[in-house]
Amino acid sequence: MATDAVPTAETRGRPRLRDDDEILRAALQAFAEHGYDGMSLRTLNAEMGLSRGTINQRFGSKEQLWYAAVEHEFRHLIDDLNAELQQRAVPDDDLSQVREGIRAFLIASVQEALRLWREKSWKNSPGFFLACWAVFPIVFFSFSQSKLPSYILPAVPALALIAAIGAGRSFQRGRTNAIILAAGISVFWIVLAAIFLHAARKFPFAEMGRATPVLAVVAVAIAIAVAAGILYAGTRRDLRLAVILCSIGAVATLEIANTTVLPALDPYISARPHAAFFRNDLHPDRIFTYELRRSWNYGLAFYFHREIPEWSPQDPDAALVLTSREGFEKIQKAGRFHGTEEPPYQGVLYVPIAAAPR
Repeated sequence: MATDAVPTAETRGRPRLRDDDEILRAALQAFAEHGYDGMSLRTLNAEMGLSRGTINQRFGSKEQLWYAAVEHEFRHLIDDLNAELQQRAVPDDDLSQVREGIRAFLIASVQEALRLWREKSWKNSPGFFLACWAVFPIVFFSFSQSKLPSYILPAVPALALIAAIGAGRSFQRGRTNAIILAAGISVFWIVLAAIFLHAARKFPFAEMGRATPVLAVVAVAIAIAVAAGILYAGTRRDLRLAVILCSIGAVATLEIANTTVLPALDPYISARPHAAFFRNDLHPDRIFTYELRRSWNYGLAFYFHREIPEWSPQDPDAALVLTSREGFEKIQKAGRFHGTEEPPYQGVLYVPIAAAPR
């Protein structure tokens, strides 16, 4: 490994060594802070106490330095991934190959995160960032009572880590920035709790009945206390206290969401509970959809393991139709619903269709 000896004041005439690992880590940090175009090799040389052309001599152009820094940062992850793939038998079909590749990637990501944690180098590591991004959906799906919303989950840890890094730098810049940021975070927690309090009075969360409004009031009280503590931390520029309080708020929010909010929203957004409800129906061939959005049809077909046919008003036989409010109005106009009240609405309506007069 190449090194460069540079005499500086701090070493009192003794040479200071800069090996390739140190330079590549500093280069990746510089790229992260200033972007590719804003990163200067001359500035990096100066900040590291190196002569003007040292980094160019070792790594070539800025583009070559960029590739070298990225490869250096992810070399352990790539090595772990390759080792994990070599230990697995290669499946015959493409889908199984993708599945095994994802499993190998997750295992390698966890190994990389543990290595960075042991080395205490995770704070500025893109590898740790990637590991969190990969593992978070698996952890969420393992403990959550809801399977929603899977399409946004991969973005959550990435956004959280970026926000955390930005918040830390804002606290370091000055007291005014810290207060403004803390005030914004405090308002967010209070607004979030107020929304839950308002919704709890109108929405049947997790069939908790009268306990839900009480839980909402408690959530608002906790949010106000956490918000006050975060604002205090901002005035003191105490980043650690702000992080602890935000962590408490995040854990409480996740617990409430997993046990109360998401299970209640599940039937309104996902076809999974509806398919489970009709799994043992005695007449599965007489279950239809009518005037549903395409996303509902796709979801029902996935969880029913078959495509649900579209009902037609010309069908003379009795049936059970899963439909929207607009579809229910059309069924009423066709004279095929003989009930007196609209069926309960939970994302879709279950409408019993009477047989047409013969």
